[in-house]
Amino acid sequence: MCMNEFNNYAERGSFEYTGGDNNWNRLVNSVVTKKQKGVYCMKVGDEIVYIGKGGSVYQDGSWGGQGLQRRLINRRGKDADGNSMSTKVWINNWLSDMGKTELTVCWAVTFEDDPNGIKDIPAYVEAKLLQKFFDVNNKLPRWNIEF
Repeated sequence: MCMNEFNNYAERGSFEYTGGDNNWNRLVNSVVTKKQKGVYCMKVGDEIVYIGKGGSVYQDGSWGGQGLQRRLINRRGKDADGNSMSTKVWINNWLSDMGKTELTVCWAVTFEDDPNGIKDIPAYVEAKLLQKFFDVNNKLPRWNIEF
């Protein structure tokens, strides 16, 4: 799942991350640009562990400032002391809990600013992917807390 669904989008890709690597932000920044809006899946081995989106549209058609790149490097989750964690720490904690060290991130741009480009709102595509996962597994991916 995920990469097959991403075949509908011309701009897509994937990258590998090795847990403990201090270059998460540099890796993300080298692959995804600030303005790209779309969806992503995180996989550990063959298991999809997270489905997310970058890019929220407001009622007036304007976009929030968090596209794919910012979403992938933004802070998320809380540590034991209630402090927010970097995405790198969040991922490394999950990988450690799973006894794994490698993560694959697959992504696709689902909304292009070009007037002739594709216009699938990221939240819509994220919802479809989560629904498909739920239909098969009767639950969300293990890192998705709720939807």
